[in-house]
Amino acid sequence: MNNQKIKAFFHDPIDKPFNLTTHVERAEEYYRILDIEADFLDESIKQSDHISAAADRVVFPRDKNGNKIMISFEKEAELTHPLGSGSIKISNYVYINPDPNEVKNVVNQTIQKIKAEAKGDKKLLLLNLWRNIPDAFEEFELTNFKLGNLWNLLPADTRIPDNSILNHNWLACAIVGSLPHPAFLKFSIGPIQGFIANAKRTEDYWMGSFLLSYLMSKAIEVIIEEIGPEHVIFPFIKGQPLIDKFLMDKYSLPIKNDRRKQIKIPSLSNIVFAILPSENSRNIAEKMKAKVSYSIEEEISKSIKGKFGDIFNDSSIFEIWDKQVRDLIEVYYTIYKWSASIDELKSQYEKIFDSSPKVSKSKYENLGTYWQSMYRILDSSFNSRKNLRNFSQPQSKDEAIKCSMCGEREVLHPVSITKSSELTKFWKEIGERYPDKIDIRGRDKLCAVCFIKRMAGEYYFRKDVFEEKDSINYPSTSTITALPFKTKVIQSWQKTFPIVKNYNELLRQLGISMNFN
Repeated sequence: MNNQKIKAFFHDPIDKPFNLTTHVERAEEYYRILDIEADFLDESIKQSDHISAAADRVVFPRDKNGNKIMISFEKEAELTHPLGSGSIKISNYVYINPDPNEVKNVVNQTIQKIKAEAKGDKKLLLLNLWRNIPDAFEEFELTNFKLGNLWNLLPADTRIPDNSILNHNWLACAIVGSLPHPAFLKFSIGPIQGFIANAKRTEDYWMGSFLLSYLMSKAIEVIIEEIGPEHVIFPFIKGQPLIDKFLMDKYSLPIKNDRRKQIKIPSLSNIVFAILPSENSRNIAEKMKAKVSYSIEEEISKSIKGKFGDIFNDSSIFEIWDKQVRDLIEVYYTIYKWSASIDELKSQYEKIFDSSPKVSKSKYENLGTYWQSMYRILDSSFNSRKNLRNFSQPQSKDEAIKCSMCGEREVLHPVSITKSSELTKFWKEIGERYPDKIDIRGRDKLCAVCFIKRMAGEYYFRKDVFEEKDSINYPSTSTITALPFKTKVIQSWQKTFPIVKNYNELLRQLGISMNFN
């Protein structure tokens, strides 16, 4: 299957826009370098190409005489911004308008290097191609030839440049890997708003968001391991720091432009949309669900619980802890198996929405033409499932004291504590041991979930995920509020410095030791 995916990726070579007439010959050359049989009559490759083309772009109309409209990309291509004005004509810039042979040489040398790094492992080869193209091209570009980020923008159709050839090719890979019976998967974890909003410090807000992003990365890891990263349509995971770390740790993948320094940014959404082979889709979804549960319950929770076991040394506390963590994460998913034919899809759509699917005419009318309609069916099913809320019977008594952060769950406490004053004393002692995390006056009385949010950054993620030696610095709300003022002072320092200097001098003359520094 990895050979088929590699073939699908190069069926339209990334440098196709620079020379349309010879792109088939170049694709065959790239196949030979990768030891892939160049069979353009392969039915699965043709089918995946046609479905991908129908799904990601409309067919350009013909002229009034019925002839194809053609353009010369290297001479007529322009760069525009949807929110800006004007445009940049590529032909005016030599370094982004190279000779097609130079482009071919760059692609040749890059894939030869990637092939050598894979050492015969086709899965590693595919992962390397997915992650490092086009970033790896930079090493072989000439001094007078630098496409840079424009590699990511090269269009699949030069007449309607609204979709990149990279996106088209990787979608073709995902489809060929899902044939003969593709299926859509929509997978989500929660809760979102309440979990993030239940916070008292900036680190609580950040950790709520980061923890959800981290757990979703664990779910995505299952798709990568089981079938490949190209099957994830949303979110865009290429270059995501948590995904980069996984690829480097799991597969020792050499990554160009490693973004792990940005790993603290919670940049993954709580929803994954993927295309999978239907016969394996439920198994993959269940493994994703299990990986999320294992990560929060067995890795993060147990690690934090172990580090603070000398404080929470009462079995009743751990009973509360385990129940609260187990009930925290909600996982929902739905799977839509593609219909066997367009007629079957239309009939199914009409039964659900009481109307016919609206599509644009395509050169290749196939199920890809009805991508939006199939997604609407999936989304409708997903929303229906999500509206059926899971119910868990509360175990704590109504009179139990609730967490001071979320106000929802029972606060952690030994069973021997029955009075509010005793509870305050218990948490005051924790605050005295960890004054940077817990209020020393005993005002922080936390449940297991909120305690994990407060402690996980320093006592789990810092070493195990961020790989940092120093403690994490969390800016306070007052620091964030003062940033615009500080920024303006720095920007106008040449004007403000004489004023500050005169002010300090006046204080000195008055015998006042404090000054403005």
